[in-house]
Amino acid sequence: MRGSLAAGDVNGDGRADLVAGDAYGPDGGGEVRIFHGTGSEAMFTAAQVINQDSPDIPDASESGDQFGASVGVGDTDRDGHAEVVVGAPGENVGTESDTGAVTVLYGTTTGVTAERAQMFGQDSTGMPGTSEMNDRFGQKASLADVTGDGMADLLAGASGENADDGAVWVLRGGADGLTADGVLAFNAGTLGVGNRRAELGGVLLP
Repeated sequence: MRGSLAAGDVNGDGRADLVAGDAYGPDGGGEVRIFHGTGSEAMFTAAQVINQDSPDIPDASESGDQFGASVGVGDTDRDGHAEVVVGAPGENVGTESDTGAVTVLYGTTTGVTAERAQMFGQDSTGMPGTSEMNDRFGQKASLADVTGDGMADLLAGASGENADDGAVWVLRGGADGLTADGVLAFNAGTLGVGNRRAELGGVLLP
């Protein structure tokens, strides 16, 4: 997969902004470009470009991280500015390769900022499971209000979990943003499709 697209109002001006992830460019580590809607004939502004070497982004860009393989947009803290989540399924943890991670960038009136950036993986505090080779956590990442409280929640898929059985995690939005407190996890065993290489989390909607 080369990359992904999502749209939402990141800067709170009432216009949709376009978020484009490029999992392999330009240094092979991946990047995300945010184009702000203008409401004019030009439609979008020049892109705000973010990669893992940008200031305040957790970790660092490495070839094969695939930062931008998936992106999602939604307001997790109900402040009127949508956040951007970025999947990097090729992220390594320690000596384990392709374990994966999801980075959260918070929206402001001037676009997304890395000042409050968070990174979630299976080894994050409060997360069930353990980061293992080829889990590919963040293969898909999406934001949607699954709890009905008006704040978007993170859905993160790891299609390679448990020998390609796959799994999906749900992290709740709140006044302070996304949190692993009360995280839900669904795997092939809990859903009754174990040992079928179902690759749960390989597709997430919206």
